[in-house]
Amino acid sequence: MKRALIFILLCFTMVLFSSCSDHNATYDDDTIIARNSDGFFSTRSTSSTFGKEFTMNATFTGAKTIWRYRANEDMDLRVSYLLSVAEGGKAKLVLITPDSEVVILSENIDNSVMDEPRAETITLKKGNNRIKIVGQDSPKFELKMNAEVGRFGDDD
Repeated sequence: MKRALIFILLCFTMVLFSSCSDHNATYDDDTIIARNSDGFFSTRSTSSTFGKEFTMNATFTGAKTIWRYRANEDMDLRVSYLLSVAEGGKAKLVLITPDSEVVILSENIDNSVMDEPRAETITLKKGNNRIKIVGQDSPKFELKMNAEVGRFGDDD
């Protein structure tokens, strides 16, 4: 009985760590990031949307869609965001254009905490545009984002 329990725990641990390492490969692979589907392993995640503002506190590895907008024509959009990593790995916020180009909006690789949101104008191309949060090595992060158009959340 004891051997069976040890074997089950060992298998569970191997699956857990292989799952994390598979999602770690996502961070540097734009082809995986640009996919319509998300793949991530999370040990903690809370998010909320209030009007045009999205907030997320999480610890995860992989990529998750947080915003979508179907533009009728090429356009500029003013967004603001704050991406702080309190501990752990690294995280980045990326825009995925309709032609699957991945554009880094913000990257936090040194466990730094942002005090103030950064505002910038991003160019959206005609078609489906998405923003994803991408994590490697389970960073514990906080994300705040504001956009006047689009839909927050990961639903299609």
